[in-house]
Amino acid sequence: MVRVGSSVAIVGLVKTVPLFALVFCSLALLACSSEISAGQGDDVSDGFPDAGPPEPPVPDPPVQIICDTGLGDAATDLAKAMELCDGSLLSVTLDEVRTVQHAVVDGYGQVYRPQTGSAMATIATGGISPQEDKDNGGTYDVSTSHPSPKGDPADGCGTEDPPQVQDMVKLALRLQAPLGATGFQFDFNFMSAEFPEYLCTEFDDTFVAYLESEGITDNISFDENDNVISINTGFFDVCDQGLSASCMGNQDLAGTGYDDRGGTGWLTTKAPIKPGEEFSLTFYLFDEGDAELTSQVLIDNFKWVAEDLDDGPITID
Repeated sequence: MVRVGSSVAIVGLVKTVPLFALVFCSLALLACSSEISAGQGDDVSDGFPDAGPPEPPVPDPPVQIICDTGLGDAATDLAKAMELCDGSLLSVTLDEVRTVQHAVVDGYGQVYRPQTGSAMATIATGGISPQEDKDNGGTYDVSTSHPSPKGDPADGCGTEDPPQVQDMVKLALRLQAPLGATGFQFDFNFMSAEFPEYLCTEFDDTFVAYLESEGITDNISFDENDNVISINTGFFDVCDQGLSASCMGNQDLAGTGYDDRGGTGWLTTKAPIKPGEEFSLTFYLFDEGDAELTSQVLIDNFKWVAEDLDDGPITID
């Protein structure tokens, strides 16, 4: 009886084990399936997902390099004078009526000095030296097509741009932005002997910074009312206070040859660009309306920036 009982007990145990094992294994299979699912793509199925491929390295922020010592007056020297010397300058060309319309200088007049480094570039529609007569800017009198004509200004100050302009200087830069850059900026200072006699007339000498990139094909230097840089711009306020209500004083013009005329003082233009993009930036300066009187611009302190410029180009003082 004991054997029988034992045999029955054993049989009973055998009969109950498969059901328990089935439940156990089913649960185990679910756990295994969950583990495999969670660990899918793992190098080792440890239940933890892989981190994925490594993130690409973040490019270093652009750093300005100064290389404006010992320069001559070639087109590449003008670029170096404004701090374009980090390998991003692909090419540069200079077109002008006479070779006296450009220079690399370490100062202009008694006050204006480079914004960065020891030199800056300058271009003019007439003689470049502070000692030259700025009222005698019409000796060249060579016509060229207007590079960026605009219609009649909405504020009534000035007229529609003519198809032809005179005594134009063109400094064309082909650049490639560093991978860490989202934009660029440069400083400039515009002066003109047309002020104040020809304020709001067709005699409207102009400075244009023309950008040709993936996102912009237009002039990028203008005031808050989208007026180009001329004697009619809202920035033109460095002048004798007795000449116009907008004038803030002409002390900074001492020794420039524009002492009794006017200018903008130093301004900064910023514009967006895509990292690594190749683009063109061309500086134009020309007489408009006639070839008389000289206008001039100082350009310096070009630098790449890594900041939000999604709102587009802006010029600030």
